[in-house]
Amino acid sequence: MAVPDAPITSYSDTTAHKRSVSDLISILDPMDTPFVSYFGRNGDPGKFAIVNWPATNYEWLEDTYSALSDTLAASLASDSTTAQVTDGTLHNVGNVELVGTEKVWVSAISTNTLTITRGLGDTSAASHANAATLSFVGNARLEGAAATYDYKTDVTASENYTTIIQRGIYATRTAAKLKQYGIEDEYQYQLSKKVPEAMRMLNRIPYYGEDLAGSASTPRSAGGLQAFISDNTASLSGAALTEKDLVDRIEACWSDGGNPNLIVCNSWVQRKITSFFEDSVRTTRDESVGGVTIDKIHTHFGDLSILRDRACQADTLYILDDSHIGFLAFDDFFEAEIGRTGDYIQGEVIGEFGFVVRHDKAHAYISSISTSS
Repeated sequence: MAVPDAPITSYSDTTAHKRSVSDLISILDPMDTPFVSYFGRNGDPGKFAIVNWPATNYEWLEDTYSALSDTLAASLASDSTTAQVTDGTLHNVGNVELVGTEKVWVSAISTNTLTITRGLGDTSAASHANAATLSFVGNARLEGAAATYDYKTDVTASENYTTIIQRGIYATRTAAKLKQYGIEDEYQYQLSKKVPEAMRMLNRIPYYGEDLAGSASTPRSAGGLQAFISDNTASLSGAALTEKDLVDRIEACWSDGGNPNLIVCNSWVQRKITSFFEDSVRTTRDESVGGVTIDKIHTHFGDLSILRDRACQADTLYILDDSHIGFLAFDDFFEAEIGRTGDYIQGEVIGEFGFVVRHDKAHAYISSISTSS
C-alpha cells in the first residue's frame, strides 16, 4: 500500500506548477536621445535658407567680413617707411594699424608692400619682429582722395548628405498570433522597439557621422560635428580637463564671431565641469539633500547650457552655437509594410535625415580628455 507524503511540500510534489510571470516586459537600455530631442529630428530647412528641399545632397552658403588683422612678412626697423606684409589685399589705403604699441597710417599699397607714416598720434616708432601682428584699428582717409578698393571675401559652400536609417521587423504568422506574457501582438511589440532603436542611430550622427556621397555599392552618409568643425579645436592628449581649457575654447568661438550657448558631453566631462564651479554656486538650504550638479555655466562670453549625452564620446566635449546646427528630415521615421512571400509578416521602420553644421568658427571641441583624472 502506498504511503502518502505527509505533509506535501513544494519540493516533493512533482505536479507541474503554474509559472509566475510578469505580464509587463521591462527593458533596461539607454534609449534616451538628448541631441535629437534638443534640436528636433525634423528641423526647418528655412533655418538655413535651404531651398529645393528635400535632396540627398544639400549645401549651405557662408561668408565672412573682411579681416581685421595681418602679419609682418619681414622685420620692420624703427626708421623704415615701408612694411612688408603677408597679404596686402587685406589692407586699405587710409588704414590706421596697430603693431605692438605703435600706430601706423597706410598711405599707399603695392602688392604686399605698405607705405606707412610711423608713430601716428601719441605713439612712437619702434622696431618690430617678423610675423608681428598688425591690427586694423581705424580708417582715416584724406579729404577728396579717390576711392580705393580692398579685400573682397568669397562666398563658400559647405555640403553634406542624407543618411538612411532602417530597422526590419520579421515574425511568422504563428508567432504573431500566439498569446505571450507581456506581448499582445509580436509584430506590434517589435515595431514599438524599432523606432527608439532607430532614433539611437540618428542621435549618434553628430558624434560619429562621416560625410560620404555614396554610390550603388557604398552607403550615402551624413557627416557629424567633427566633419565640419576644424578651427577651434584642441586635443589634451590624455591630460585632465581644466577650467582654462574650457573657457579658452569658448573665448575662441566668441572671438571668431560666434555666440556659443551649448556644451555637449558625456557624464565624466560634466562631472569635471561641475568640479570647476561647485564652490561658486547659489543654493537654497535643504537639510536632506547634498551634492551639486552644474547644468549651466556663466562666462564672460555668455551663458552655456550643458547637454549630457550617453552617445557622446567619453573623452570629448563640444561647444556649440545652436543657431547654426540642426537635423533635416528627408523622410521622418515611418512604418512600411513589406509584402508576404511566405508564412510570415514583415515590415520596416525607415527614415532619411540630413545634418547641418554651419560656420565652423562658431563652434569648438576638445578631444582626448582624461576619463580618470
